[in-house]
Amino acid sequence: ITQRELDVFKRDGFLLLKNVFSAEEMSAFSRKGRSHPGTNNAGTSLTLIPELAPLIGDDRILTMAKEILGPSASFFFEANYIHYAFNPGGRIKGHLHHDGKGTPDHLFNRLHQTFAEPYPVMRIGIYMQDTASQSGGLKVCPGSHLQDTSTFSEGQFSFFDVPSEPGDAVCFCLRTLHSPFALRRRHAPDDALAPWEENSLYASQPDTFLPIPEQRESIFIDFAEAQTLSDLHIKSRAIHAGNKKPGLSNFLKDGGLDTI
Repeated sequence: ITQRELDVFKRDGFLLLKNVFSAEEMSAFSRKGRSHPGTNNAGTSLTLIPELAPLIGDDRILTMAKEILGPSASFFFEANYIHYAFNPGGRIKGHLHHDGKGTPDHLFNRLHQTFAEPYPVMRIGIYMQDTASQSGGLKVCPGSHLQDTSTFSEGQFSFFDVPSEPGDAVCFCLRTLHSPFALRRRHAPDDALAPWEENSLYASQPDTFLPIPEQRESIFIDFAEAQTLSDLHIKSRAIHAGNKKPGLSNFLKDGGLDTI
């Protein structure tokens, strides 16, 4: 990662890295993920898919995390393969949010005010479909990770639909406001709308937008630098009452807490 790319990440809260994986690797990721039972329209931990688990320790992935967050950055058990099969004419609505959880005041807070240091938890996303010429990719609010998002309205931000293609990697800070399933308009595919604008327009004029792939596959792997806020985030993810995924909570319950 170049210094210019690091500066972009620090400024915008996300970074698109081109051609990290080969076409053959992407096909293998898809084949291995789909062959695992229980992945349809649901997220499955990579630790439960032996053929994909080595991605967590892939040198390219680890290098990205350490160069962006710092040399102490490490994986902390949040990694998922997600496969959505869309119904013809249907789609899942986008929603603006961030995933930074746990504050010094309350472990379950998502309410992050501006901190002097960068938020030390990030996600690396691998999208297996072309989201540069189709709908269905990641929408972000550049620079939102540096703002007080204790309360916010969609109207106060600018939006950007990340044009990732198969083989690319998208790195983003977990405090960056983002939304899944971005919709690209046919006549202005590079002009991003707010999720509420997309949802409203799609309800009345669905043909305004480029199609969403029938199959949407993605892989997400989270990393954290050794800091207090990382510790709060990991504890919040581990024991949050609304966290119905096994993985991390079961790992900690079974004694994994001693290893963190």
